[in-house]
Amino acid sequence: MLETSSNLNKPSENFPYVSKTNKIKNLNLRGRCSLNQIQLIMTLLPLLEYLKTRMNRKEIGQIIRYLLSKSNSNSKNLFFLYVSGTPKICLKELNVLIKSGSILDDYSIKFINRDFYVWW
Repeated sequence: MLETSSNLNKPSENFPYVSKTNKIKNLNLRGRCSLNQIQLIMTLLPLLEYLKTRMNRKEIGQIIRYLLSKSNSNSKNLFFLYVSGTPKICLKELNVLIKSGSILDDYSIKFINRDFYVWW
């Protein structure tokens, strides 16, 4: 993922074709993702339902807001998010973010061993 970050703003001519024909529904990433990388992933994989990743601590709020935004058509199929290696404070921040922004009406969150799970 890090190697491609310099090319994130330079989509190729195949980009629209790939995003329209891609059928991937589950994605498990080992590295940390930035907001730009998550946006690229969701653009390329619009049918994604399950995402497991690590996130940059400073961008977790922005990434969650982006993924759960009702106006984001790229993540409309996503219903399960697993973020590994996060401090427990992120759970509280995530709850506040979701409730204060009225992002989701019906959701569940679990925090187990520095990992949090959100499904809606």
